[in-house]
Amino acid sequence: MSTQTITEIEIAARKDAERIIAERKNETVEPGLVPEIDVNHLSKDQARKLMSAEHKALGYRPPPGSLAAQAQSVISKHEKEEVTGKITEDVARTIQSAEHKAMGHRPPPGSVSAQVQAAAAQNAQDGGNRTLDEIAPGLKEIAEGTPVTKDLANTLESVEHKALGYQPPHGSLAAQAQSVAAKNETDEGSRTINDA
Repeated sequence: MSTQTITEIEIAARKDAERIIAERKNETVEPGLVPEIDVNHLSKDQARKLMSAEHKALGYRPPPGSLAAQAQSVISKHEKEEVTGKITEDVARTIQSAEHKAMGHRPPPGSVSAQVQAAAAQNAQDGGNRTLDEIAPGLKEIAEGTPVTKDLANTLESVEHKALGYQPPHGSLAAQAQSVAAKNETDEGSRTINDA
């Protein structure tokens, strides 16, 4: 966690906003205009505060390359790293939340996210080390942001189909993976599940 205070973060956000506005007007930007902030060591709350302050100063969402965008990227990367190891309740909530958003309702019992929830509860209860790949081979790769292939999507769909007893519903993690894999196959893209 950074030792930056909220005031220092707000000042950095305003200065970075001034830099962005000057660059957009093709004005010369003074070197050192933005105070030094190590975005790699900001907490999630500090990154959120930076995004909020810079958004307020600009009047629109900070663009790529801004301090706020860099901080959000680092936080996102850390969250993805957390998803790749032992299944915790936080990991399970993240996966279930994403599937819930995509489906528009809570994922059904037997869905991949329900299986992840069960594994997280078992890990918490018995101190186990159950992982994403134990639920579905390739699930760890998908969580890490690996481009989705047809084989990976088929494996995920097969696991969910067996667990549900029927074809995974629209919006499920398996259905999203199938959609992304089809697009990747069509145009030789390298989309991840986050692009669904």
